[in-house]
Amino acid sequence: MSAEKSAAGSESGNRRLMANVVLAVVWVYVAMICLLALDQQFHWGIF
Repeated sequence: MSAEKSAAGSESGNRRLMANVVLAVVWVYVAMICLLALDQQFHWGIF
């Protein structure tokens, strides 16, 4: 029984890790879009 419980716990940990990775990717994407908009507005020449 404890082996089943630990396997479920590791699956939950992997799911949480994947959720954090996806969230980080989304935050980076949004930050890049905002930076692109500022670059286009103020002609900084970053992109």
